[in-house]
Amino acid sequence: MALTGPSAVRAGLARPSGWILVAVNLGILLAVLYFGWSVFDVMFLFWAENVIIGIINIFIIALHITILLGGFLTMALGDQTWMLVILILLKTLVDLAMHGRERQKYIKEQWVTS
Repeated sequence: MALTGPSAVRAGLARPSGWILVAVNLGILLAVLYFGWSVFDVMFLFWAENVIIGIINIFIIALHITILLGGFLTMALGDQTWMLVILILLKTLVDLAMHGRERQKYIKEQWVTS
């Protein structure tokens, strides 16, 4: 079940990283209000943040680009249903493996902190 609304916010604040996120964004808000940061300054900072996150998640991005290119190749070659089936199966397996790794990290963190 996906968290939405107040329960999602409470879940986010249950971890130290959630509080760091709030502190950083309050810092940006203070920079706008007290130091006169412009829209460009804030948007550049958010862009840089996305670049950093993108670099960290480059393998996930590469996976999705590969999937898109594979889909376009499948369309270009005509009705290759079997290629599409293989593409979907491979994507599902890779996504499951990545999800399992992330869950293992989370379970280990919970084990250590409890």
